[in-house]
Amino acid sequence: MGGAPLGLMITFAAPVKGGEGGVVGADVFLTKIVEQILTIKLAGGGYAFLPDKSGQVLAHADQAKVM
Repeated sequence: MGGAPLGLMITFAAPVKGGEGGVVGADVFLTKIVEQILTIKLAGGGYAFLPDKSGQVLAHADQAKVM
């Protein structure tokens, strides 16, 4: 068996209601989220970026604005 992939990962999880219950979840690499954000095209020349909860920029098309 190979080792675990390298890189930061975010886990999304939510409870499943009804029946016996449980949890459904998914792991997503942060690099994939950043790629998706940077490919978003907004009308009027706008752009998407990713801030953290304190407002620090984690992903932006202009690398000078990151962190």
